[in-house]
Amino acid sequence: MYREKSSSSIQHPNDPFEDVLENAQGVTLPQRRLGPDNPLWKIPPSEWPTVPRRVEQGESLRQIGREYGVSYEAVRRVIRVARHR
Repeated sequence: MYREKSSSSIQHPNDPFEDVLENAQGVTLPQRRLGPDNPLWKIPPSEWPTVPRRVEQGESLRQIGREYGVSYEAVRRVIRVARHR
């Protein structure tokens, strides 16, 4: 037969979970991926208006991405932002 242990029998000295429950403000989660403090845009915002024009002239997203050293998805996001400005 299964019996649930009481919480007093489970406590361990210096249990990190108990510390968190008592001091919730002290909890910080690490970043998933570390990045630079000041990230640089690979496609400078000053060039964003030219990217949709290049696509309209027939240049592929992959060609533009190769020139800037980014993925075609990054180019697609720049196009979306540039058109909403």
